[in-house]
Amino acid sequence: MAKPIYVFLDTNNWIYLANGFNPYSNKHDDTHLKIFELLRQRAEQGTIVVLVNQLIAEEFERNKSQARAKVKDIEKKRESYIGNLKPIREFITQDKNLKELELKIAQVAEQKISAIRNHVFKVERFLNRWTISIPVTDQHRIEATHMALDKKAPFTGEKKNSMADALHLLSFSDFVDQKSEKTSTWTKKGPSGYFVSSNSGDFSDPRDRETVHPDLAPILEKANSKFSYALHKLANSLEQEFLSKEEEEMIERAQPWDYCFVCNHEFQPEDIHLHSLLDPHRIKGGSRDENQLGLFKEFIVSPENPYLDTRAIHCSNCNSYFIECGNCNCLNQIADGEEIIECGECGYLYSSKRERDKNGKEVHLGFEIIMTHECKGYLNDYQQLNEEGYCRECWQYEILAR
Repeated sequence: MAKPIYVFLDTNNWIYLANGFNPYSNKHDDTHLKIFELLRQRAEQGTIVVLVNQLIAEEFERNKSQARAKVKDIEKKRESYIGNLKPIREFITQDKNLKELELKIAQVAEQKISAIRNHVFKVERFLNRWTISIPVTDQHRIEATHMALDKKAPFTGEKKNSMADALHLLSFSDFVDQKSEKTSTWTKKGPSGYFVSSNSGDFSDPRDRETVHPDLAPILEKANSKFSYALHKLANSLEQEFLSKEEEEMIERAQPWDYCFVCNHEFQPEDIHLHSLLDPHRIKGGSRDENQLGLFKEFIVSPENPYLDTRAIHCSNCNSYFIECGNCNCLNQIADGEEIIECGECGYLYSSKRERDKNGKEVHLGFEIIMTHECKGYLNDYQQLNEEGYCRECWQYEILAR
């Protein structure tokens, strides 16, 4: 039987596993439900071993109230929705449908709250029963102290005390190193373990939160292990190790665009529209002229596909609009009347154009990926610069100055 893969979740990810917080969208969604079931099933099958230490158990107990944050959110929505019915009930005194609607809201809210509480209980029971507790030794504390004195990660972030974070990593690395076969390089068998933390200020490279900090890379390399910034990234990394095709599809469906940020409505297939957009970042010179794709191919077009697939989403419940960035898959809300949308994750810029019929009803929402160019006047322009290297606004001032 193949050796199991060791997985260590930082305290924040245990909390996220319980309350569904998504560190990419800064929203609560249901991705964690699917990921938890995958982890639980694989732990029971023995293909992964989830590790904790005493510090994790204590931190989870202290912060367990955060795991119930989603319960409070639903309770607020229940009170808000029922409260909105009060003036209508006063206006229409004999309408039985309003009373039925109020009871339905309360019933659905209670069902959701019960499901969340049950899930939090499952996560806590999993942490206590289906994990292996690993030691934090005096040697680990000495090593962590030296890291602090040398001002190395995780003692470089904004937190005043990162001792526990250092001990998490050191205890994990030593345990996996002792249990795993010694390998000088990564093998086709893949890593022996994964260390998961969304504390980018403590563990991530300042230039890329998906990559471990250079100070900490040797500690993971010693244990033939990898760093993962978020839970669903961990699940994606483990696909090649043990996920079936059906489970891969499950993870693919568990993306931030499943639910509306505004009203928590589950998107329907008819709400989602695919757009294939020309990406000027992938064309040398940054041209947006599609005709150039057929000219001077050896000079103009890069080897990769110059088109990106993006999803435009219209929430049929609250009429909100979103665009999923084709570059990083981040979901961005489009404000009413907004023409330029900047991806909150990678900074990609999208130009939106709404087409309406004669009655003012929107019939089409189109997009275009655009680039900024720094002109000689030191302003950014969303269009091409002129031959003189100026944007339109700065060129007008330049003409006057001449």
